[in-house]
Amino acid sequence: MPLPQFSAVRILSDEHRTEGVPASSIGRILEVYDDDAYEVEFSRPDGTTIAWFSVPQDEVELVKLPASLAVERKSV
Repeated sequence: MPLPQFSAVRILSDEHRTEGVPASSIGRILEVYDDDAYEVEFSRPDGTTIAWFSVPQDEVELVKLPASLAVERKSV
């Protein structure tokens, strides 16, 4: 089952260390693809992007963030 868009995920692979994203880094799903893959953005606490790339579902796991770090969703 695909994870929802904008979910926080932890990357399990160390494959992206050279891009500044070692294993256990937390990112946000920006796009959910039909083939069980995600476009994930990894950023610094100030919001500056470190990297974003596609990963297969088996390289990430869902993370429950504390309420203080959760993304506030507003209806438009």
